[in-house]
Amino acid sequence: MEINHRFRSGVRGRAKVVCRHCHARKVKCDLQSRVKGTCSNCQKYGLTCELRTSRRVNVGEKYTKGQAATPPESNESPPQNPCLPPTPGENAENQQIDNHVVSAVSHSQLHRQYIGGIVSVISGPPSLPSGLARTSAFSTNMAQEIIRMTGAAEAPPRILFNASADLYFDHVFYRIPVFDRADVDVETPHIAIQQAICMIGAMMRYPKGPNILEDNDMYYFKTKTLMHNSFAQDPITNLKVLALLSTRNVVGPVVCHSDCSWYWLGIAIRTLQQIGLHKEAVCAKILKPGTARRIAWCFFTLDKLASASLGRPTALKENEFDVQPVTLEDFEIANIQALLFIERTKLALILGRILDLRSRPSDLADNQQKDIYYSLRNWVDTLPLEARLFDGDKQRPYHHGIHELYILYFATIITFLYSFNDSDINSVPNIISLVASSCMVRLYHELDIRDDVNYLLTVHMWLFMLAAMPQLLYNAAEGLSEADRRACSDALDKLVSALGQFMIKIPGAETMLNTINRLRAQDHPVHPASTSREWRKHNLNGELHSVLAFRDLFPFPLSLSPRLELLDQLGDMRSVASPPPDINEDLGWILEEFADISTFTGWPSMLS
Repeated sequence: MEINHRFRSGVRGRAKVVCRHCHARKVKCDLQSRVKGTCSNCQKYGLTCELRTSRRVNVGEKYTKGQAATPPESNESPPQNPCLPPTPGENAENQQIDNHVVSAVSHSQLHRQYIGGIVSVISGPPSLPSGLARTSAFSTNMAQEIIRMTGAAEAPPRILFNASADLYFDHVFYRIPVFDRADVDVETPHIAIQQAICMIGAMMRYPKGPNILEDNDMYYFKTKTLMHNSFAQDPITNLKVLALLSTRNVVGPVVCHSDCSWYWLGIAIRTLQQIGLHKEAVCAKILKPGTARRIAWCFFTLDKLASASLGRPTALKENEFDVQPVTLEDFEIANIQALLFIERTKLALILGRILDLRSRPSDLADNQQKDIYYSLRNWVDTLPLEARLFDGDKQRPYHHGIHELYILYFATIITFLYSFNDSDINSVPNIISLVASSCMVRLYHELDIRDDVNYLLTVHMWLFMLAAMPQLLYNAAEGLSEADRRACSDALDKLVSALGQFMIKIPGAETMLNTINRLRAQDHPVHPASTSREWRKHNLNGELHSVLAFRDLFPFPLSLSPRLELLDQLGDMRSVASPPPDINEDLGWILEEFADISTFTGWPSMLS
């Protein structure tokens, strides 16, 4: 009786027009009834809907010459297309799960790898081994089950996604301009993009409730689940998502952990190199070359910042990276956000050259030091008016992105001067570092007053440290005047206040805050000689000997920082050319204090 009931309605009608994706997965396709030329499945998941043109093979033809020796196919269900989740007609629990068996992807969905000089030898479109579907069946089923159980493919509420997208374009885009409005304003954005945007949106929202990072943690988990299970097949989409994942580091810089910026940045850079996006020739051939260049320069910048902040090797070398500099034409909208990113990439390029000094002998670094100095001077002199803090002596309208840009500029100066490894606290490099630090403090203080510390990302753990180092060094120096000691104490108070707010969103910054408070409590801290630094034979080269040479790097009024007076008071003071005899102070101790894991008081409560 049951058998008769199952077939009472007769055989289901078969559509005469279907797309290749739906046919490969044997799911219902509505291409025949759609006027847009794209079926609802392909439109929903951002795929190219291709009409299936080949006709069905009848039984007689199936076993003709060339196929007669082929063994009968298994009764098992065929593998599903990795780029399409089940349709509403399938199991409701699996509606948005994206199978990742790459062997079922159509050739139009495959992307050729960059293989350097031998790429021209390998001709023809990219293809996959015929038996890959069977080989990867277990991992495919497990990935599908993981995505189903975690709910990673469940779309967030549209109202939340829209709000998060606005926060991204207002407060993140000028640092990570990988998405365009076209990526988020479509009817159904890619689910991995939705989760990543909601993750960064949760980080940008003002704190609410006792567990302010709960939403951020949830969307981070869903995003990384999709990435670990190859949910998105398009490498460009993957790079966009990885760019946002690389902003998250709640644990901090001292504990080895895979849920951190360094981990995701490494995956992203390998992916970028795998498809050749570090080469202009590849970027130029992509459908949207401007977007490709922005993605490439975004990761170039993030790579330099990560290397500087963690003291690790860079992954993208300038001599191997030939993507054209980003221009306003590479942006969907040429606005202040685009301009800030362009200027940020220029600073990253200078910072990368400073980092190269670490591996160069002192006698070979002199000329490069001079070039870096002039690069910094040219950057500040040619900065467009729209991105400046001041117009002459008059402060321009406030924009927190401009404040961040100048914080990075002053941090680059301090990093440059630290490369001289000058042990005399009263030398030119260390005095200029104190001036740059005071300017950073002033900018952080205004961000704190305006509640815009809320929008800072994890790289500011390093930038806060750079701002604090010169203040702590001079605060601990013997023979300092009472006025100078008060100035250092006031600067550290402002940094501690801003760090306290920053730590709400970035718990790992607790390490920085604890170190600053501990060192401030010691009137004259005793510290062993550092073993991580070596004296440079020549501290400064040629015209870089005097304070006056560095005055050109600070074309700002005294309203930015009273410490700017030091540049005029010291006049033509010159740096020592060799280490003073019997020196007792080694300024390298300050970095080792910040890297001391003993200042870490434990995992953030949200992770326990």
